[in-house]
Amino acid sequence: MHFKYGAIMTTVFVTMFYGFALPLLFPVAAFTFFNYYITEKLLVTYYFQRPPMYDEKLNKAALQMMRWAPVFFLFFGYWAMGNKQIFYNEVKPIEYSEAPVNTGHKGWPNTGPELPIFIVAWIYLFALIFETLWNVCLVKCKIADPPEPDEVDEKLGNYWECVAS
Repeated sequence: MHFKYGAIMTTVFVTMFYGFALPLLFPVAAFTFFNYYITEKLLVTYYFQRPPMYDEKLNKAALQMMRWAPVFFLFFGYWAMGNKQIFYNEVKPIEYSEAPVNTGHKGWPNTGPELPIFIVAWIYLFALIFETLWNVCLVKCKIADPPEPDEVDEKLGNYWECVAS
């Protein structure tokens, strides 16, 4: 089960990191998630004697990590859109073999199709950092209480009481 969790997180981050330059990764990731879903349902239904003992902490950890995936997507999208060799067919010749290759990439865009991606990436990154710092400061300064876990009681029996005989 932990292998599956790591494989799903890897699929998400690889897809978000390279998806802007390789859009074919999105259908591949969708097929992978569908495959994990079907396999997990079949394994829980027919293979496992007892259900795996996991709580909500694994899901919350995955959601916390996946909040950062759009940051990778946007920054790599900015880098891919700013590549002059691919989109504008501008190749600068190498004069000397020891000279560094000049690709035309810049740290800050002037104009072009990559500018909106760059702006949205920084806004999203600052929003994530601000939210994290705000929550930490509120709890540390005793202004707000730490979030309490949601208690859900569906009044269900244990596993063996719910299994049809």
